[in-house]
Amino acid sequence: MTESESPVHKQDIEAEDSLVLWHDFLQTLSLHGFRQVFERGSAKIRRILWLTILIAALVMVCVHSERSIRKYFERPVSTNVHVEFVEEIIFPAITICNFNLFPFYLINGTVGEKIMSILAPQQHIDRQDDVLFARSPIPNFNQYKRSIILKEEGNDSTVEDIDTDIDVVDSKWDFDQTFNFAEFVKTHGHRIDHMIKKCRWRSEKCGPENFTAVITEFGLCYTFNSGKLGHRVLKVNRAGVDFALKLQLNVQQDQYYGSLRDSAGFKVMVHDQDEPAMINELGFAIQPGTHTFCSLKKIVINNLPKPYRASCKDLNIRGFAKYTKSACLLLCRARFVIGRCKCSSYDLRGLEADTPPCLPQQVKSCVWPAMEEFRNETNNCGCPVPCHITKFQTQLSYAQMPAKHFSEVLARKRKVSKDVMRNYLRDNFLDVDFYFEEMSIEKITERPAYDEESLFGDIGGQVGLFLGASILTLLEFIDLVARILSRKLKKKIYPEHTA
Repeated sequence: MTESESPVHKQDIEAEDSLVLWHDFLQTLSLHGFRQVFERGSAKIRRILWLTILIAALVMVCVHSERSIRKYFERPVSTNVHVEFVEEIIFPAITICNFNLFPFYLINGTVGEKIMSILAPQQHIDRQDDVLFARSPIPNFNQYKRSIILKEEGNDSTVEDIDTDIDVVDSKWDFDQTFNFAEFVKTHGHRIDHMIKKCRWRSEKCGPENFTAVITEFGLCYTFNSGKLGHRVLKVNRAGVDFALKLQLNVQQDQYYGSLRDSAGFKVMVHDQDEPAMINELGFAIQPGTHTFCSLKKIVINNLPKPYRASCKDLNIRGFAKYTKSACLLLCRARFVIGRCKCSSYDLRGLEADTPPCLPQQVKSCVWPAMEEFRNETNNCGCPVPCHITKFQTQLSYAQMPAKHFSEVLARKRKVSKDVMRNYLRDNFLDVDFYFEEMSIEKITERPAYDEESLFGDIGGQVGLFLGASILTLLEFIDLVARILSRKLKKKIYPEHTA
């Protein structure tokens, strides 16, 4: 062999070694049909047919894999509903609000009558076809204001003799920026000790001391089992009406004042301790003259974060220990009102610091129109769905109270007419019971319906079905390439041993 033929000879030897490795590889390859394409001595038409079949199978694998990948990025969700029976359940917070803003006996002859004349003016009553209200707010207050003016001027004339211009009188009662409307609502709203006639928590007596005052859009409200201000969170370990909260309430309809609302009774909301009471939007009404049975069912919802459809997210909201959508909407509403009115509404005080309180005139002329505008723009708040939600499903049933014979017995005892007693009780009193219908918690949990494991399983199944391959097949190709490269590398490093 000449020196000029030596490189060619070496190349032939390397090619022959690679070919031997290739054919050995084909004999042991687990990819079905692949060896048929490169099999030596096989007819050409047979090899072309196997190549066509192999390409078709590869195309099917790509098509089905694309569908699986597209399904994965759609992020489908499955919802699992599970009922868990427990020995003990945390009793919810129950917020109660009287439909009436201020009772007459607390604002009669005070600046509260001026407030009511602003919030619900006489013209509102005059527009009603039927007079459904016990008393009109303006005449009483005008008479009071005139009496004050008479005293200031040292006039001995009677109030009826003075024909004072109402606008002049009103000018003397303009509110300045030091007037705190929220504090006035807190001190002049219906008192809980006057509204509660009976209170029983399981077998124990309860009372006003178990309620926490809270200011809402409805005015002064009270929350049972708030878990705040030193109140421990109460729990129940038995289902049924005898093992929860029983209340007898006095609506005090004879003390209703003004025309702000034309309904009588209470607005009630059952909610988690960490959720603020949105009474106006989410509460239900109970009316006097009825015994309301409110059965409860606790529901816990767990949502998935992005990129799934719920896109839940728990934000940090100042003033609230836990993120809820209600808290987010309240803060958003407070900022919206401040942006429109440059003041803070009485029911939103504390959510935004360093903002002056809105005066009654501003509540009527700016805050309420801003609220209406806000209700049409709540999508601008950017309040995501919470990842963990605790809610209470309520089911109401009713019975009439008092029974006819009970009111008749009470009328004889009090020595009043039966009709007077019956009408008084039905106009002012109601019973309401809150209880769990069973000791269970319904848990609704979102789970990925198609995760990475499902994706790889589907793709692997398609590859196995159409090609008969697996992850080991890929390793076989890697092993072949590694063996070829290893032999070439050895021949370069040790040429004398491979000559």
